[in-house]
Amino acid sequence: MTTADNLHIGNLPIGNGLLAALSPGDLALLAPHLREVMLLPGDVLHRPAEKIEQVYFLQSGIVSLMAVLEGGTHVETVSIGREGAIGTIEGFGSLHAFTSARVQVAGSALRMPGAVFRRRLDESARLKESIKNRLRKCSGCADRA
Repeated sequence: MTTADNLHIGNLPIGNGLLAALSPGDLALLAPHLREVMLLPGDVLHRPAEKIEQVYFLQSGIVSLMAVLEGGTHVETVSIGREGAIGTIEGFGSLHAFTSARVQVAGSALRMPGAVFRRRLDESARLKESIKNRLRKCSGCADRA
């Protein structure tokens, strides 16, 4: 079994469980588009009804998905850590976010453009199924696909 502790993209270690679970061939489809970014507490990765521009595969830190109620109150629905990703729903047909994604604990992520993520999933049924199956097995891994 492959673990996130021994995989690399070039010289960049993969600390994300979702990426680590992919086959080498599937990972190769995403790897050229991944860039490491730092995440700071309070950063908002997307807001409800916004177009999803980026997909974030968390390497460390915690991001909360927050439902926004009438009157503007935010309620946390799930916390996502290094086993998951933010923005994956873009790859499965939803161009707009249903929740707000806010960084709670500083960390890093491998980020790629949402449109590229969608294209890669459209080009590879195997990659799409692999990611969909991984997300189904892990209830707190991502915004739902």
